[in-house]
Amino acid sequence: MIWKYDFHMLIRPYIEKNYPKTAPFKGVNEIEEELINRRFFIVMEESDKYMGMLTVSDVLARKKKLVADCLLPKPSLSPDSTIDQAMNLLFTTKLPALPVLDQNQNFYGVLSQDKLIGTLGQLRTKDLIKTENASSHEKIKEEFIRNISHEIRTPLNAIQGLSEILIYSDLSNEDKMKFAALLHSKTDELLHLVDSLLNLSKIESGEFSDIENEELDPQKLCQELTDRAKKMRANYQKEHIALYHKMNLPSNYHIKFNLSFLKEILIHLINNAIKFTETGSVEFGCYLDEKGAPIFFVKDTGVGIPPEKQKIIFNAFEKVSPSQTKFYPGIGVGLTIASKIAKLLGGKIWFESELNKGTCFYFSGDKSKV
Repeated sequence: MIWKYDFHMLIRPYIEKNYPKTAPFKGVNEIEEELINRRFFIVMEESDKYMGMLTVSDVLARKKKLVADCLLPKPSLSPDSTIDQAMNLLFTTKLPALPVLDQNQNFYGVLSQDKLIGTLGQLRTKDLIKTENASSHEKIKEEFIRNISHEIRTPLNAIQGLSEILIYSDLSNEDKMKFAALLHSKTDELLHLVDSLLNLSKIESGEFSDIENEELDPQKLCQELTDRAKKMRANYQKEHIALYHKMNLPSNYHIKFNLSFLKEILIHLINNAIKFTETGSVEFGCYLDEKGAPIFFVKDTGVGIPPEKQKIIFNAFEKVSPSQTKFYPGIGVGLTIASKIAKLLGGKIWFESELNKGTCFYFSGDKSKV
């Protein structure tokens, strides 16, 4: 089926009313970190009068202390602009967003690159739904395309902003270290996404099948996972969530297992636990079942999984969002990868979940040996 976007549609329905904004006489240092992540701020006076749009490039060019002193002129869109006009202006200026103003300079909101990409994806999906031959597989694929666009662009935006600051700004060594750490964190985030997609591809093609067990130290494994979990917690800006690990195993107990596969499974489960937990804790560890076989677990006090969604959580690219009002990042492949690796090992993954109270995932591998 050949499909074409209607580029002559007006942008009015897609103008964003919720956008990052700041005051003109605020110190740039107060919004510096947030500006790097968001890439722009709308500058408004107390009377909500639009003054301009602040970007990372403005700060680098002006190097002033106050927001108002850093502002540079920006092109804008009319509320009667078309999607085609918006696309051309956004991509030629390379701005993260554009303000929408009428001829009397009345401010309507903004149209961002992310919103435009999402809009085109929504239009495409709506057209597919109207088509008799549109299958559920196609709809899932379209959802995946929208998700991947957002998930790649978010860390890339931060990486671009941080790189510009490190290259063009006169910073103290302390500030350089701070921004370099942020840059490293966002790069890790992007690498994790790419690794997830590559691993899923390898599993589907049968390349991910070389199983070699090695003896592992449960305590050492727990420490490695704790270090990774702390990084994940920082990436989600959830340092208030407590992390616990519990190894209910006999002393000097060792397991033979494929370490890389085991880590892959547990990292995906821990990542999901942190992502869907707003308050409370995330706990992971291992215990022995009644037959003496090791059972790994990851438990959280998060939002839980709705009963009607529990049958599809292991499907690729299916995102199960427990909330209609909160956005949860991700492309919907973590649990798919974990469950496929578990099957590859001759084991299984299962879970218990209660809405608004939390979830506990369990994993056993039949190819593990004591």
